[in-house]
Amino acid sequence: MRGVTQTNMPATSSPLHPLAPSPAHPIELLDGVGPTRAKYFKVLGVETLGDLLEYFPRTYRFEAAEQSIDQLTAGDQIQIARGRVVAVDYIPVRPRPRFEATIEDESRGKLGLVWFNGGYLRTRIHPGIFLRVQGRVRMFRNVPQMSNPKWQVIEEEADRIEQSKFRAIYPASAKLSSDAIARVIHDNLDAALASVHEWFEPAPLKKNLLMPRRDAYRAIHVPADMREAMRARKRIVYDELMLLQLALGLSKRMRDGQITAPVLRVDKLLDERIRHRFPFEMTRAQQVACYEIVKDLQSGRPMNRLLQGDVGSGKTVVALYAMLVAVANKMQAAILAPTEVLAEQHFLTLRRALANSKVEIELFTGRTKKADRTRMLQRLGEGEIH
Repeated sequence: MRGVTQTNMPATSSPLHPLAPSPAHPIELLDGVGPTRAKYFKVLGVETLGDLLEYFPRTYRFEAAEQSIDQLTAGDQIQIARGRVVAVDYIPVRPRPRFEATIEDESRGKLGLVWFNGGYLRTRIHPGIFLRVQGRVRMFRNVPQMSNPKWQVIEEEADRIEQSKFRAIYPASAKLSSDAIARVIHDNLDAALASVHEWFEPAPLKKNLLMPRRDAYRAIHVPADMREAMRARKRIVYDELMLLQLALGLSKRMRDGQITAPVLRVDKLLDERIRHRFPFEMTRAQQVACYEIVKDLQSGRPMNRLLQGDVGSGKTVVALYAMLVAVANKMQAAILAPTEVLAEQHFLTLRRALANSKVEIELFTGRTKKADRTRMLQRLGEGEIH
C-alpha cells in the first residue's frame, strides 16, 4: 500500500529510554506498581507496559490553578482552594448522613464543605488544620460550597498550585482510582513511548492531517487541551481502522481461490419447508437477504457478510433460515452471542420457532455445569446436536 513503510521511523528526533523495557514488560515490575496493585490492574485488563500505554482516558477535566476563596465562582469547572478549618459538624440523618466543615483563608472568605456518608472524617478533619480542597463550587445560602471534594491536609506554608492543568480521567475500579492510574502512567509514559514507532511516511501524515504516532500516544494521556486530545484520538483511531482494513483485505485475498467451503444444496422444496416454520410471511428485505446468503452457501467459498437492521426487523429469522439450510445439508450451525442474557434470548426464540421439529438445539454458556458441558460436547461431536 502506498504511504505505508516498514521502517521503524521514530516520531521524534531524540530517542527515549534506549534501554527501556519492551511492551511485554510485566505490569508488576513497573515503577509505582508492585504485586498488590498489579492484581488490581489485571482486573482492568492491564498486564503489561504495552497494555498500560493503551489504557486510554475516558474523558478529560480542566482544573484551575489554586485560588483564594473570595475568587471562587459557581460552575462545573474544577477549582482548588485552601484554608484553615474553623468549624466541623456531623449530621447523622438517614439515608444520607453527612460530615460538614468550613474553611477560611487570608481573604477572610469562607468555603463550606460537605461529604455525604462521610462519618469516617470525624477523626480526620478537625478545627485548626489546613486543607487543600478540589471540586465544583455551588452557592448555598449565598456561601460557596463544595460537595464531596477531594482534600488533603497541608502545612500553612505549603506551596500553592500556580498552574491550571488539563487532566485525564481514567476508567477506574473500587481498588484503583483514576488518580492512582494516572500516576502510574505518568511515571512509566516515557518508557512506554520508546517502543512506539511511526507507521507512515511524512506525506500521508500531512495529507490526512495526522500527528506523529508517538506524539499521539503522549497527547492522549497528557494533552495540553481538549483540541490536542481529539487530535491524538483521531490518529489512534485512524491506525486502528487502517489495521482492520488491512486485516480484512488480507483475509479476502486468502479466501479468494485458496480457501473453500462446503457447497450447500438449496432447492424450492427446502426453501418452502424452512419458510413453513415461520408463523408469518417474510418481508421483502428478509427474502432478499436470504437470497444473497443462499448464493454464498452454494458458491463453495466462505461467506463473509454483515447483516444489519433495526431492533425487531427480523435479523434472527434470516440467521435461522441460513442455519436450517446448513442442517438440511447434514451440517451444524451456531449463534455466538456477546452476553449470556442475549444467548438465552436467542435460545428461547429458536426453541419456539423449531417446536415439534426434529432439529436438536442446545444452549452452551459459561454457566453450563461441567457434567452438562461434557455431555453436550460429546453429542455435538457425534452430530446429534444440530
